[in-house]
Amino acid sequence: MSNSRLIFTEGNLREMNLSNMNFVDARLEKAHLEGTNLIGKNLTRAYLEGAHLEGAHLEGATLTDAYLLNADLTGADLTRANLTRANLYNATLTRATLIGTDLTGATLTGATLIGATLTGVTLTGATLTGAVLRGVDLRGVNLDGVNLAVADLRGVNLDGVTLSNIQRQQIMSRLHRPKRKMRQSKTYLYIL
Repeated sequence: MSNSRLIFTEGNLREMNLSNMNFVDARLEKAHLEGTNLIGKNLTRAYLEGAHLEGAHLEGATLTDAYLLNADLTGADLTRANLTRANLYNATLTRATLIGTDLTGATLTGATLIGATLTGVTLTGATLTGAVLRGVDLRGVNLDGVNLAVADLRGVNLDGVTLSNIQRQQIMSRLHRPKRKMRQSKTYLYIL
């Protein structure tokens, strides 16, 4: 199968030997790839909408221009993976490892990255509008030019982060906005 395009939607690939598979332009919509070994694989332009990649090993994989809309990458290891221009709209990356991952020009609008590790990640030109980044360690990451509009940044470590002056003002005003009491309730709401 090394020269053919893989089309396998809504199927289970967890137990299959994927070592000789060609994943360039693969169509794996809603496929079950939980815990699958895809280390170093080329998934350029792969269509993985709604794919189940929980705990998948994608270290050093190439996912340039991949389509991962609504994909579940909970606990996946994407260390040094290339996700340049990947579309991760509404993807779940909770507790995912993205050490040294290239997300240049990637779309992470509405993505959930709670507790993800983003050490040394490249986010040049990335869009994280409405992304949930609660508790993420962004120490030393260059966020200059990254779109963080309405992103949930509660508990984010921003030590040593590079931001434009406008980003810094917007982020700091959201992080330090006073709590407002909800009417007839003792519950406090954080306005972001």
